[in-house]
Amino acid sequence: MPAFTPASIPPEIADARSLESRLERALRDGSFLQMVATPKVYDQAADELVRRFGVERIDVEEIVLDALETAAAEAKAQWHVVESADADRSGPDWPRLLRLADRCRGPVASRLFTPGTTPLLVYADILVRYDLLDVLTDLHGKIGAADGPHGVWLLVTGSTDPLLDGRATGVPGQKAIVPESWVQNRHRSQFASSPAF
Repeated sequence: MPAFTPASIPPEIADARSLESRLERALRDGSFLQMVATPKVYDQAADELVRRFGVERIDVEEIVLDALETAAAEAKAQWHVVESADADRSGPDWPRLLRLADRCRGPVASRLFTPGTTPLLVYADILVRYDLLDVLTDLHGKIGAADGPHGVWLLVTGSTDPLLDGRATGVPGQKAIVPESWVQNRHRSQFASSPAF
């Protein structure tokens, strides 16, 4: 007789097992999966997703800022002016900064994935700040195309809903919560031998 029955498995272990199954399906099928992790475990969750599933971690904030810096240099705008504009969204230079960010749309989109892989997008709130959120919609539309990603995983901080800077992503797809129990691998340790359900 097994040490644990399905009815006696703690809810947090059941949640972790459920997520594991969803991740396996999402990786196999190539879907757009939006995941939420608490700030406390966010980075650890990203590390675990890469380690366990071989997805490609993409720091969206780093890519956007790099593209902005390149665009500013091409426009002969000094970076400290860009930073000043960014610090004051009600200031006269904010619209100029958004126009500069719009020039980055193509370069940013092209760096968010490698064809045929599944990127794990992290720190993507910056897309909302610079009105680039539709880049995710475009990326969703490329899933499965010859020059597109196999799937897309987006990891955001929060507790229940996948929001970026307080806004819904606007992208259809699966949603999941990454419980701390999954991050800590507890569903594979003491309950690993209990029957699946």
